[in-house]
Amino acid sequence: MRVRACLWAVAVVMVLTGCTGGLPIPFQPPDNTPIVATPAPPPVVLLQVGDCTGQADSGAYNELQEAACDRPHYYEVVALLPLAGEDWPGFDAVSSAAERGCPGVFTAYVGVPSGTSLYTTSAVVPTQADWRSPDNRTIACLAGTDGGGLVGSVRGDTRLLPSAGQCIGSIRGEKLSLIECSRRHTYEVFAERALGTGESNAGQDRFCRERFAAFVGIPARRSRYFMGELGTMTSWSPSDKRVICVAGPVDGIGTLKGSRT
Repeated sequence: MRVRACLWAVAVVMVLTGCTGGLPIPFQPPDNTPIVATPAPPPVVLLQVGDCTGQADSGAYNELQEAACDRPHYYEVVALLPLAGEDWPGFDAVSSAAERGCPGVFTAYVGVPSGTSLYTTSAVVPTQADWRSPDNRTIACLAGTDGGGLVGSVRGDTRLLPSAGQCIGSIRGEKLSLIECSRRHTYEVFAERALGTGESNAGQDRFCRERFAAFVGIPARRSRYFMGELGTMTSWSPSDKRVICVAGPVDGIGTLKGSRT
């Protein structure tokens, strides 16, 4: 699980003292300018559970921008976990709390553990500077993907595999990485349907070949792109039994629809 730190710029005022060399110090009238205390950072947890966000690469709470869930986005807030105590416990302790707490709330929110989910779990945690404000002592647990391309909520979405219209950045073992189709990607999902009871690989292949010809504009045997079924590339999830047809490797941006190549 990726843990991201919230980073704030902290101004430091240095008070310099010098050696007078035995010379008398000129009298200075008292400075009656009122001392202004440096305010604590504003509360960083402005998002609520169920809100969707943009990228979280910087790890900064104040840069974790809300995004419309019905438009392409990166993450969804699945839980806000409060941290107890007045004294800063240290970044390692805060990170450990996120690693202990976020996987469980991910499973409760999404419906399956992240290991058998289309989505990954991540967290944004406060730094020592943020800790000065009690409202900042919270871990934001996220579910989503570093590549974006999510549309809709992840709540109760137990899929292991993507849907038609989504793009894949990479396939590592049995874990897929979603990415927006407007960014450089590897595969595009062009068709899907429910897996028939006892259906053979030949039936899946026939379905995908028919849909490939309709989608790309030429038969798969004449195309320069690979056509495959994700069901034969990854193991089936008990909660996601679908035939997923993909085309690639694209190594580009946009869609293959109507490309006729």
